[in-house]
Order: sequence, then C-alpha cells, then structure tokens
Amino acid sequence: MTLLCALALTLALLGGVMVLGGMLRQDMAVGAVGLLLGNTAISGLTLLLMLQQGGKRGQQ
Repeated sequence: MTLLCALALTLALLGGVMVLGGMLRQDMAVGAVGLLLGNTAISGLTLLLMLQQGGKRGQQ
C-alpha cells in the first residue's frame, strides 16, 4: 500500500511539473496531459486512502 501511495504522489508531482512546463513553454498539450495525470493520481491516492480506512474500520 505504501508503494502505491508513493507512486501516486510521484505521478501527481510529475503532473504538476508538466503543467508548469506547459505554462512556461505556452504548450497547451503538455499542460493538459500534466493536468490529467495529476488529477488521476490524486483521485487514485484518495481512493486508496479511503479503501485503507474502510479496511481498518471493518477490522475493529
């Protein structure tokens, strides 16, 4: 689970860098891909954390 969280955070950071790079180069395609990548990573991280909390709650 920790590895998946680290991967999601890394992808979110990469997406943010791509958005900034797209803004600096004024390249809409790079910015759009970075935004999509970052949003997907954050959504996946949120889902992982929700599933992890649900599993802990069910064990108690």
